[in-house]
Amino acid sequence: MLERVELIVVGETERAGLVCHWVGGTVTKHAFTRPVRRFEQLENFDKLLARVIDLRSQGATAQIIADALNTEGWAPPKKDSFNAPMIHRLGTCQRL
Repeated sequence: MLERVELIVVGETERAGLVCHWVGGTVTKHAFTRPVRRFEQLENFDKLLARVIDLRSQGATAQIIADALNTEGWAPPKKDSFNAPMIHRLGTCQRL
């Protein structure tokens, strides 16, 4: 039987976890990704932005950048995958 649950959020990032305290003293930990609203909240936003800038400097289009990020395992906030309009918004916000 569950005695207590703790929710732990790492800053404002997408990283979070649960700590479950069970009757009898067993403790289990469970990490998960929570939804966030803005790119800037992503834990690795700086690395993501650097990757976008690198691809853009190689002449990649927004769609090619989106496809590359998806293939490389990056995840945007609020969606399952990147698309060209997201890359345009990222570029506009960050003045790429």
